[in-house]
Order: sequence, then C-alpha cells, then structure tokens
Amino acid sequence: MKPIFFMLPMALCSMALAADLRPAPETIESEGTKAIHATAKTLKSTLMTTMKSEGAITAISTCNIVAPNLAQEQINGWKVSRTSQKIRNPDNAADAYEKHLLEEMKHQLENGAKPDELTISDMRHGQYVVAKPIMIAKPCLACHGSNIDKPVAEKLQSLYPNDHATGYSTGDFRGIFIARKPMKIEHR
Repeated sequence: MKPIFFMLPMALCSMALAADLRPAPETIESEGTKAIHATAKTLKSTLMTTMKSEGAITAISTCNIVAPNLAQEQINGWKVSRTSQKIRNPDNAADAYEKHLLEEMKHQLENGAKPDELTISDMRHGQYVVAKPIMIAKPCLACHGSNIDKPVAEKLQSLYPNDHATGYSTGDFRGIFIARKPMKIEHR
C-alpha cells in the first residue's frame, strides 16, 4: 500500500510540472502572429513588386506559384496557410474547424472588432492555432474586385476555373491566415 501512496503524488506532481512547462498562451499567440505577419509581408511584397513592374496578369501567375510554396514553409516551427469562404484555389478550401474560425472572425468583425487587433487562438488536436483576418485593400481589387479587367479575368479563369474569390470591395473580410504549430510538452 505504501508504494501506491508514494507514486500517486509523484504522478500528480509530474503532470503539474508538465503543464507548467507549456508556453504562456500570450507567448504562443504572439509567435503565431509573427509567423502570419512574416508570411503576409512576403506574399504582399512579392505581389506588389510584380504588379508594379509587370502588371496584374503576371502577378496572378506569381501568386499561383508563390502562395502555395509559402504554405509549405515553416517559420520557427509555424506553418501558415490561408482560407476563405470564397476560395480561388481549391487547395485552400476550409475544413470544418477552419469554417468555424471564418464564421467567428466574420462575426467579431461585424460586431466592431478592429482587423489589426483581432486574433483567434486555440489549441486543437495537438497543435497551437492562431488565426488573423485578411482584409481587402485597394490593390487587391485588380484580381478580387467586381470590375476586373477582361485580360485579368481570363487569366484567373485559366488558372482557377472554379474561382469564387471576386466581387469584393475595399475593407471587406477576405478570409484568414492560420498559423499552426505542434504542441510540445516537456517533461523534467
């Protein structure tokens, strides 16, 4: 009987220590947000540089190559992807959980949340998850607006025959960036 009484407190103590070794939620959220910002910055600068130097049609081809590659990279262990309720690339289709995140983000924005300040973070299936909104800015309208030039629309149609990512206006909620990182529970 003595060993059981000795082992139970040890087991509980080691579980408490493991829980204490997890990073604080605000640290995790900050890390995920930094990964999202780095990915967004790379994508935006690549597209803007291409649009200014070679035009929207070339920028579409660039996005078609660069965006999927960015989704394969990891930033400090974080993998960043994008999804939307109106997707362009079927590879970015939201799963059930991502649909929930999109709805929650949309709801918060409709109720006055400021896009720059809005972050949803969670722990799910052994991963930390951080989501930030993607908002439509004026340059986005060349490929995502209501009045897309015919050559641009034709290029979009050739690359994305089932494109639903048009009809937006400046300031509209476009979708979300999602950063994921596997949880590591350290034991001492």
